[in-house]
Amino acid sequence: MDAKNFYPMVKKISKINVCQVEERGFYVKIVSNKDEGVAVLLYRALELLPAFHVQSSNLAAFAHNYVLTFTIHVSIIFFDVFILP
Repeated sequence: MDAKNFYPMVKKISKINVCQVEERGFYVKIVSNKDEGVAVLLYRALELLPAFHVQSSNLAAFAHNYVLTFTIHVSIIFFDVFILP
């Protein structure tokens, strides 16, 4: 048994930056560790957000990190109402 199969891989996001660029448009930058399968998981997570339409995206690989940048358009705005007792 080799080390990759024995030890679970840590997949974590270390940084998220979000900037609003239009009324419903946002530029997002996500920095995560560079490990096997991480890039696929980042894109799958992005596809699973039904209220967001991805306009463009870019994935850059560095020595120890992936940097995923993308622009999205929010088609539905959700409001959560919290009622305090």
